[in-house]
Amino acid sequence: MIKVGLLPIGTFTDNFLKQVVRGLDQLMPEIALLTAEKSYPSKAKESSSGQFAATEFLEKARGFEGAKILALTDVDLYGYNEDGRRYSFLFGLAEFGGKAAVVSTFRLQAASGEKFLDRVVKEGIHELGHTLSLTHCTDAACIMSFADEVFQIDARNGFFCQRCRGILRRMNPGEAAFYRKLSEVGWTGSPRTA
Repeated sequence: MIKVGLLPIGTFTDNFLKQVVRGLDQLMPEIALLTAEKSYPSKAKESSSGQFAATEFLEKARGFEGAKILALTDVDLYGYNEDGRRYSFLFGLAEFGGKAAVVSTFRLQAASGEKFLDRVVKEGIHELGHTLSLTHCTDAACIMSFADEVFQIDARNGFFCQRCRGILRRMNPGEAAFYRKLSEVGWTGSPRTA
């Protein structure tokens, strides 16, 4: 069974998707690139803002095989907090302790392709961390730190901090090797070459 599936929803080059998979693979073993979906979830688009509901992408991701599914989209996302307050945009969203997560590349654009890839991979790892029941971290350098500005994503060092590593190590003992890899390595910003 696939541990982590990357589900592209939108228009991405094959080369970019391969780079994202290589970047995520440094932390998430057994990642697989799923067949790209060209169509966005039918009920996702809000006509007044042109944005898409992040929860609809989570729903779509749940329908795919894999322990964890990370949807990657190129459209602008919005969502709501627990109190019903609307977030004007989201970099990503995940089911806490669940299966599905989504990252939007829409607001992660950068002058360099390397910086863009770095942001996408860091945000992907962050959202997958939420599916592993990790909360936001107060360490600004930790991959699990909260970000509502791209400079905060850039400030993440690509690693889980000591606190978050400890939580991962205490997770499901049956998946010890999986969590050990997650807790011991980080995103270096330079994906391995194939």
